[in-house]
Amino acid sequence: MAQDPTSVSPYDEAMDALSSLITQKSRADQTNAGLRFELMFDYVKILDLEDSISKMKIIHVAGTKGKGSTCTFTEAILRNCGFRTGLFTSPHLIDVRERFRLDGEDISEEKFLAYFWWCWDRLKA
Repeated sequence: MAQDPTSVSPYDEAMDALSSLITQKSRADQTNAGLRFELMFDYVKILDLEDSISKMKIIHVAGTKGKGSTCTFTEAILRNCGFRTGLFTSPHLIDVRERFRLDGEDISEEKFLAYFWWCWDRLKA
């Protein structure tokens, strides 16, 4: 049975919801200076992730050039040494799921949708 061409896939619905959060503010806009970082702490509390995050061993790579390559090499080395890994990079080229890798594999559409809506629903409430 063919899918209704006017229906929206669950993934497209999630992308529309995610896109609704994008603002047209520039990086130079200082009207929200400092508040975005503080908001992250609030979001972590709302999602009840404080304990889980505090148990993670995190490597944060910063700078102007080579962050993606450095992170990819580091993740591969750690994984080959037997560690379980998660990798987040930004920006993505085609699909937002490119940003998330678990143990060297791109996150599946199913996992992305489950995690996205889990966060979305709690933060919207």
